[in-house]
Amino acid sequence: MLHSLIGINMSTYTQILYQIVFDSKNYTEFLNKENQGPLFGYFVGMLSKRGCHPYRVGGYGNHVHILAHLSTTITLSDLVRDIKKASHEMMVREKSLFDKFPGVGRLRSTCCFDILH
Repeated sequence: MLHSLIGINMSTYTQILYQIVFDSKNYTEFLNKENQGPLFGYFVGMLSKRGCHPYRVGGYGNHVHILAHLSTTITLSDLVRDIKKASHEMMVREKSLFDKFPGVGRLRSTCCFDILH
């Protein structure tokens, strides 16, 4: 296998992107035009504060997608735990915007994408 790599310029920089998908408890629809902006902005702020780079934050109805590069100072499991806890607390505090929010459901999925530079 190694011989097939001779003559190929190997990259020394790898970037791993994670797609994290959360859904609401019992798949209840709680996102709407009024509360999406504040919630997605909150996620962007949380990720940035932790040294992560959010590429996209979005969602529809009963789930949220996050595409981000993680900082080297945080593990994926710690980030997921922090996001779930803080976003739940934010939506409970802002009950007027999130009146249909039933609670955070399960982590639906995580995927990672390796990009070589």
